[in-house]
Amino acid sequence: MIRFLVAMSLALSTTTAFAADLLNYGPAPVSPISPAFNWTGLHIGVSGGWGFNAGDPAYAYINVPAQIVPLLPKSANLDADGGIVGGTLGYDKQFGQFLLGVEGDMSWTDFGGDATHIRPSIPNIGLPSLKFASDYQMDWLSTVRGRAGITFDQWMLYGTGGLAIADVSMRSSVTVAPPANGHLFGSDDKTKTGWTAGGGAAFALTDHVTLKAEGLYYDLGHISTHSTDPKDPQSSVLVTDQDINGAIVRGGLDYKF
Repeated sequence: MIRFLVAMSLALSTTTAFAADLLNYGPAPVSPISPAFNWTGLHIGVSGGWGFNAGDPAYAYINVPAQIVPLLPKSANLDADGGIVGGTLGYDKQFGQFLLGVEGDMSWTDFGGDATHIRPSIPNIGLPSLKFASDYQMDWLSTVRGRAGITFDQWMLYGTGGLAIADVSMRSSVTVAPPANGHLFGSDDKTKTGWTAGGGAAFALTDHVTLKAEGLYYDLGHISTHSTDPKDPQSSVLVTDQDINGAIVRGGLDYKF
């Protein structure tokens, strides 16, 4: 009987220890899953980059003898590129993995360039040496665009397009030299409107701070100047026509509310 009681005591103690082990080695607690980033909200930010104007100014002539026109330049080689920096304001709404939004920006630009061309004299036909000069400048550029994108948690890819507005100026001149005994001059400064389209990518650094990179093409028509002799407006005229189109590439840092 004593041996039987000892055996029963050992069995009970082993069973209790085994049950305790089962309780101690149960399923590990599940860690909460972080929710996906939500792009919905108002955002404001800054941007900066580089851009260029793709077109060269074309020359045309009025009141110039027909036999002389083929001897004169048809265009100028003008590289109008420079920096761009500004601010952005927009709002996005996320629908599942897709996104729709609107964004506006205002940027100060340094797209500008000048070109000089010397037409050597041709003494046997009485054509003097001519100096052609052109200067083009874009002072600011603003866009108002819609955008549509697809999101991958903290990443977003998007396309964008809409209205573009810019202030552009053009100056052109022809000088008879040397010695300087004649001068044609013309200038124009206008606010031009057109369209823009492009795309980009954005990444959420935190719940409120996002980083983006985008490229835009813009087309704002053209600007023309009529260079004349101030003392004789009916004299020979140089018409300089500059297309206003090109591309910008920029990065930006936004704060999302």
